[in-house]
Amino acid sequence: MLPAPAPAPARPAPPATFPDFLAAGMLGVCGTTCVHLLLRLGTRAGAASAAQLSLVLGLLVFWVALRLLPRRPVRAPAAFADQLALVAAALFTWRAFGWLVFTDPTALRVLSPNNLGDLSLHLSLIRYLSTDVPFWPESPILARAPLRYPIGADLFNAILLAAGLDAVRGLVLTGFVGAIAVFGALWRWARGFGIAAFLFAGGLAGFEILAGHGFRDYQDGVAWKSLPLASLVTQRGLLYAIPAGLLLLDSWRARLRGGNRKPLPFWAEWILLGTLPLFHAHSLLCLGALLAGCMAFGAGPVRAHAMKLALASLPPAVALTHLITGGFSTGGTVAFHPGWMQGDVYVFWFWLLNFGVVPFLLAILAARLVRKDPAAREASCFVLPALGLIALAVFFRLAPWEWDNVKVFL
Repeated sequence: MLPAPAPAPARPAPPATFPDFLAAGMLGVCGTTCVHLLLRLGTRAGAASAAQLSLVLGLLVFWVALRLLPRRPVRAPAAFADQLALVAAALFTWRAFGWLVFTDPTALRVLSPNNLGDLSLHLSLIRYLSTDVPFWPESPILARAPLRYPIGADLFNAILLAAGLDAVRGLVLTGFVGAIAVFGALWRWARGFGIAAFLFAGGLAGFEILAGHGFRDYQDGVAWKSLPLASLVTQRGLLYAIPAGLLLLDSWRARLRGGNRKPLPFWAEWILLGTLPLFHAHSLLCLGALLAGCMAFGAGPVRAHAMKLALASLPPAVALTHLITGGFSTGGTVAFHPGWMQGDVYVFWFWLLNFGVVPFLLAILAARLVRKDPAAREASCFVLPALGLIALAVFFRLAPWEWDNVKVFL
């Protein structure tokens, strides 16, 4: 009898690449922040001891995720246009976050005037949360009122501060790393086109540069402002929410398409989606709508996965939303407000100036998708719910300041 053939040696796992580190890093940040929150809520632990333990456990989550997450296949080399988009992202990150906040002998200073009010609030929250204040904390501004704010990004910086990192240096460091994560996730989603669409989104205002007025922010005086300057630099929750959301969308797209690209495992999707309200509440609304699109238009296995993920994510998402809203108190922030920031401006000119021809292209796209072409299944899962979200943001105010509806447009 011939001996049985020896089993083939196990093939070593391919080395981790940037997308693998990105996904594991997002899970590590989420793990660090959520563990710290649970320690402060459940054990009344001090800020310093809870920070040290949560950082250790967060690093453990990162290491485990890096080993367990499926490796991404190597993609084709970047085209020249993609490389230009990467260069633009690198220059923006260096300029906007390298000088995010700095000191002179007399004061703290910021580069962006859009950030004057936001950064002072973030610094106050970071220093407040890094103390031994009881959790869930009261508002540091309003007496006897709970803190109604998605504190995840500031809580992570407070953890770093409680562990010994200076608050200003922590802001710059997390700004740099967060921007790299944002542009890395945009690259993972749509390569150079995704990065360029984020950096250069605008209507007709930017064409004023052709009149010879030099380099300046031409969108500052219109409703639709520069996304990176007016949103990414000022609203720190987006440094986490954008890459986390794009990781989820990329995973759902992989499930819709099938093929060699493996999606994130269920547990990773559950962590990212279920804890999202702690970092950015509007992102949960948007991703929930897109997940509902997968239930409505996806194939059988995709529908089953989407329903299972939604049901599993509901308890933590509801619990965190209860915390950050002070018991589901909207404070009159949601109201019927048609036209967004149109005001008395002529309707056609307002939307043309702010968004160019994009509204017309979206209308054409929607008309084509409703024909139920089977080849458009993937697009229907994402585009039709996204159009519904845009309509919601156009007709309803979803935040105390109507401009904040840009979080849904984004």
